[in-house]
Amino acid sequence: MEFMKADTGVIRSRREEAEGILMQIRTKTDTLQGDLAALREMWSGEAREIFEAGFQGDLTDFLTVCDFLESALEGQENAAAEYEACEDRVADAISQIG
Repeated sequence: MEFMKADTGVIRSRREEAEGILMQIRTKTDTLQGDLAALREMWSGEAREIFEAGFQGDLTDFLTVCDFLESALEGQENAAAEYEACEDRVADAISQIG
């Protein structure tokens, strides 16, 4: 049944790659927030408030997506670990039969 075997090494490698990208995104988001703080000092009034409200809403939505992705990546790691544990239990059961 080798055709049913999953490659958890590939799963983990791709998860680590995605985590790195997500970390870069979060760093750039932090930089963007700092840039917004500097921009905030350059203008005032209703236009600034409207822009800030829109930006903060978009940022909140974006960070929610990032949180979801982090959760999905964690689930992927858990799935890989569970798969390996199951594979080990099956191998043990088979070895006890023979």
